[in-house]
Amino acid sequence: MKLINRQTGNNCYEIVKEYRGSITARLYQTVAFFFGSSLKQDWDINDKVDRQIENIVKEIDGTWYNNPYKPGIKPPNP
Repeated sequence: MKLINRQTGNNCYEIVKEYRGSITARLYQTVAFFFGSSLKQDWDINDKVDRQIENIVKEIDGTWYNNPYKPGIKPPNP
């Protein structure tokens, strides 16, 4: 949910509310609450866990997008 907020700038509750309606969003929020979570989680780079997630995402992006040998990409000619 935090990654969705990171990418879109909207929390999951707002997205569900926009596409499925406010009653469905409230229902999903209630279910998330009973499982110890929330659809209204915001991305906070100052949070320790969010900083770790950011580092992992950057590492994956750097490995995948800067890798000329990934499947489907022709390696550069020396």
